[in-house]
Amino acid sequence: MKKIKLFILLFVMLFGLVDHIKAEELSATMSITGTNQPGSNLTIKVNTTNVTELNSISSYKIDLNIDSRLVFKSCVNRVNNPLEAPTINETFSIKSNTTLLTCVYTIPTDIEVGTNMSISFNNSTLTKTDDTVIDVVETKNIVIQRLLSSVATLNSISVSSGSLVPYFNKNILSYTVNVLDDINSITINATKTDSKATVSGTGVKTLNYGTNTFNIVVTAEDKTVKTYVLKVMKTDQRSIDTTLESLIIGNVELNPKFKATIREYEVTVGSDVQKLEIEAIPSSDKATINIAGNENLKTGKNIITLKVTSENGISSEYQLVVNKLDKGEVKVPIKEEKPEASNPEKENKDYSGILYITMAGTLVLLICLGILILRMND
Repeated sequence: MKKIKLFILLFVMLFGLVDHIKAEELSATMSITGTNQPGSNLTIKVNTTNVTELNSISSYKIDLNIDSRLVFKSCVNRVNNPLEAPTINETFSIKSNTTLLTCVYTIPTDIEVGTNMSISFNNSTLTKTDDTVIDVVETKNIVIQRLLSSVATLNSISVSSGSLVPYFNKNILSYTVNVLDDINSITINATKTDSKATVSGTGVKTLNYGTNTFNIVVTAEDKTVKTYVLKVMKTDQRSIDTTLESLIIGNVELNPKFKATIREYEVTVGSDVQKLEIEAIPSSDKATINIAGNENLKTGKNIITLKVTSENGISSEYQLVVNKLDKGEVKVPIKEEKPEASNPEKENKDYSGILYITMAGTLVLLICLGILILRMND
């Protein structure tokens, strides 16, 4: 029984020690947000720390000592009741961490850079539910900094080839540059308006055919960003011709006869032919030809493809259907249609009879016309 009582006593003492530690940890802290620059606002907040159901607050008094050079703007407590000064004294049960006070002050525009200002607690306390009073003590110092530049513009943009359209204006952010097809790179230069800003995106740029888009990014000292866009248009005058000028197959006749616009042909070869001797010449000397399927021709139908790629990369194909004969099979020659021979007899036909009939008819007509005229005179 004594051991049980001793255990209970130790448990109570331990619980009391833990509670005491928690009470010592309970406090309030100050936070200040905003830029420490002339004309900017500072937001001051007071927040409780380590508040729990068991370690709660029954009342508190918060009084801030503000540097007199700061200009009061507004001050609200945790329930948004307006205050005229940064002081609050309430009896209110607080069982979790909360914001006790929020105040906003403005730094004067004429204050000197480097000025030190302090904000501190003045006679501020937290009272626990067991009437334990905890003093809140803290001081914050702020040093006035130089107002950062927000200028993120350029004074000029220049290029090594072509010219900007429209003419440069620091407030115009988009430009077009036209260059010839033999220009493979362009150098972009830019000068910034503010020396404290940084510029990226300039230098030597590789050009592809068509539209090349480059961004010149200006970042001001205060991190304001502005982007100028250059679209460099490289004209594409490369040939797009994917036709053949001629196609000759050694010792083999094409069917039909070659014509650049005809894309499919048929040939017949003997059983001993393994590969065709193909002579293909592109219409453009800058085009290339790739032949596929002209290896180890098999008996029967074979397809050979001639892929013609133009200078600018466009491709089209010609196709050869190769009929390879089996052993012992005879190649049937292609029958050529001969033009009809001229008939000399027809060309030298005698038309004299028709001529005599025409002359006699004309003579009879004239005699009749003369007789008619004589009768009319009588």
